[in-house]
Amino acid sequence: MRFTLLGAGKMGCACAEYLLSWDETTNLRIVERDEILLSKLESVVSDKRVEVLNTTIIDKSDIIDIVNGSDAVICALPYYLNLTITEACIDAGVSMCDMGGNNDVVMSQLAMNDRAREAGVIIVPDCGLAPGLSNVLVAKAISEFDRCDEVHIRVGGLPIDPVPPFNYQIVFSVNGLVNEYVEPCKVLRGGDVCWVEALTDIEEVRFGGDYGVLEAFNTSGGSSTLPETYQGCVREIDYKTLRYRGHCKLMQGLKYLGLGEDRVIGLSGLNSSPRRVLSALLEHYLPKDGDDVVLVYWWARGESGGESCEFRYKFIIEPDEDMGLSAMMVGTSLPTVLVAKFIAEGKVVDKGVLTPERALPVDDYISAFLSESCVEIEEVQ
Repeated sequence: MRFTLLGAGKMGCACAEYLLSWDETTNLRIVERDEILLSKLESVVSDKRVEVLNTTIIDKSDIIDIVNGSDAVICALPYYLNLTITEACIDAGVSMCDMGGNNDVVMSQLAMNDRAREAGVIIVPDCGLAPGLSNVLVAKAISEFDRCDEVHIRVGGLPIDPVPPFNYQIVFSVNGLVNEYVEPCKVLRGGDVCWVEALTDIEEVRFGGDYGVLEAFNTSGGSSTLPETYQGCVREIDYKTLRYRGHCKLMQGLKYLGLGEDRVIGLSGLNSSPRRVLSALLEHYLPKDGDDVVLVYWWARGESGGESCEFRYKFIIEPDEDMGLSAMMVGTSLPTVLVAKFIAEGKVVDKGVLTPERALPVDDYISAFLSESCVEIEEVQ
């Protein structure tokens, strides 16, 4: 299998590690403009199967030349570049997947479904942790009922040793984090697709074990296309992010001060948006290097065999010390590269732009993730 990996940041680096752990990978082309990031990939670039392109992607023609001949492309670049990459891959006749996370970008990708189908390619956006793996878990949960009424999923990447006052550390792109905290959130309520504000509807989640009681609140992007996919057969679907208690109130305060706004303001000769300032402040002041953990908790209610029933599940993703990967790198990159592998192996049958819950063979995909990650799903009583 021949893969092209666009981006060699934290998640891209983890993608490369997984791709090269498979004997079936015969060639991996890594594209990254930042020489500092590439210098951290010594163990990867020494592999004879790896080809490194230290270049800046300027336009679609560059991308088409780069991805040609690949069985699948993995985009590990910031979400706002996904649309350009999608267009180029369709024109090149090459299938791709990305880590998604932004509702508007994904809807624009889905609008290219007919073009992708005509080109005979598969485009799967939103393939990371949440959205991504979470979509497939919801699809599996719904399939366990004769009639499913509601599904709720809670996901969070947390520091093992939280530092006050935010009790959080940067475990993935800070731009993606701010996007989750600022943009509107899509839910399915009473059978209708609705939009709610981020950082609202705080609830307590009793995760148990070392983590006790956490808080969960609305964040953008995590529900992805689930409300549209299951509208008409499920009445309630929502996604919330897990954090240590008290975090959401602090972020609400920053948002109240306007630090989530995109408008450019002038201050002492500096022209920038409050949102960019917030991203820079979080990047500078929040911890980055401590051990982390990813917690996933979901439950569903409905009817099976003529009786009302409820299922609750949870699992924990821990760092992979052997591969040198954080828990968030495992939880985001492994689901993504598995989609690329399924595409390359012909396990994704339908052509077009398809989100994970529609594209993937659910049971096979979950089994592959559990096998590769050594994660065990626990049923909550």
